[in-house]
Amino acid sequence: MLFIVISLIGVAGFGTLALCLALVVPPIHVYRQLRGAYGLSRRSTIWRLLILSAFIWIAVALFVNILFLLGAM
Repeated sequence: MLFIVISLIGVAGFGTLALCLALVVPPIHVYRQLRGAYGLSRRSTIWRLLILSAFIWIAVALFVNILFLLGAM
């Protein structure tokens, strides 16, 4: 749903706002989910968020590379 909203905001001409939402909202959501679901302290939640974010970026990079490889063939 977030990607749909971001796409609609981008098409409406607010590209900068869409980019800000795409970069800010997901980490806040993950932080609140980790903190609420597991009852973690702030410090523990932040370091878990950082580790999880690193794995998310690795997965995104691998996905984009696969898309480029499929497009090259």
